[in-house]
Amino acid sequence: MDEINKRLHDCFIKWGGSYRELAAELGGMSQTTLHRYINGRADNIPLDLLKKMANVFKVTPEYILGWDASSPASPASPASPALSPDEAALLDAYRELSDQGKQYVLQTVDLARRVYMKSGDYSADVDAIRGA
Repeated sequence: MDEINKRLHDCFIKWGGSYRELAAELGGMSQTTLHRYINGRADNIPLDLLKKMANVFKVTPEYILGWDASSPASPASPASPALSPDEAALLDAYRELSDQGKQYVLQTVDLARRVYMKSGDYSADVDAIRGA
């Protein structure tokens, strides 16, 4: 794997999406082709595609090409802990949902947060939810 493919692979991992999501972000290109580019099994990545990928990954094309050696900012906050396996599975499942499904999940999580908070006085929220 050459330096460009290694950087693409690292950016893809840090980005945290799936090949299907990336293909959609890039205008519906083949997931197989993306996999080949990112994993070093194909050469000669078109420059316009490289620019689009850099934009999705929130890095510069110069970084991917190795012209800018500085490490890109991670999409995740430096203070963010690593995801647990359950959190990663939830995130993967969420990303597969339609917009309507995602909205439903967000509403459900908001409700669960109000009912099942780890700390704090939530009795008023519980009563409000129950209609008391």
